[in-house]
Amino acid sequence: MKSYFIFIFLLVLNFFVFSDNTSDLTENWIKNKIISRQQSADKGNKSELRIKDSDLIYELQKKDFKNIEPLVASYLYKIIIENKKLVDVNNVQDALDVLESRFQDKTYFITYASDLTRFEIIYNPFVIKKVWQGFRKNLAGYDDKIFKGFEAVYRATGLFLFNKQEYGSDYVIPEFIAFLREYINLVTSGKIKDTQRARIISICQEMGLNSKKQSDFQRYLGGEELKQEFFYYAQEAFGK
Repeated sequence: MKSYFIFIFLLVLNFFVFSDNTSDLTENWIKNKIISRQQSADKGNKSELRIKDSDLIYELQKKDFKNIEPLVASYLYKIIIENKKLVDVNNVQDALDVLESRFQDKTYFITYASDLTRFEIIYNPFVIKKVWQGFRKNLAGYDDKIFKGFEAVYRATGLFLFNKQEYGSDYVIPEFIAFLREYINLVTSGKIKDTQRARIISICQEMGLNSKKQSDFQRYLGGEELKQEFFYYAQEAFGK
């Protein structure tokens, strides 16, 4: 009998825990969050904003909000871009992560990530790493949109690519290498069109990957593989 009551208790507990983690967030909920955030922003209270934004991101990481994605995106935009004086780097990273991993429409992530190039925070190695990571993961379905903002992000990445003593280069370079590899592999497998062939070849040449000599980039994760994959990709490209 005792075990029966324990079983019932666990069943009820599981129901409430499961319900809490999967319940939908409502339109009124996010609208109230936006109003509350604006009040803190108007006061210029960065510490208060940081807490509110962090709490909201935590909710978004575990609950369903697919029916209110545009409103949620408008809040995340404020975290990422709206006021550079009140920006919190950790929350920017987490907001980008929510946009990339939790949204059904990845266009928000791609657009906001590209917009970041207008602000100094794009030079934060952890932020730009997150941008390349998201671009790589969504390249197969959003390559056209990604390459619309590609050049601006690539220019910001140059700080790390060609000044390897810059703090954070070891974080940024492997992720950029992974992006290049993903593009080449998707083209090779026929999953995307090779619309950026000339640009990809030019970048890899700038990185010394077309030389018989050892490239500095080969010492990074994925660098050796990229050199080999680029060799075959370039051979095929020049043969067309």
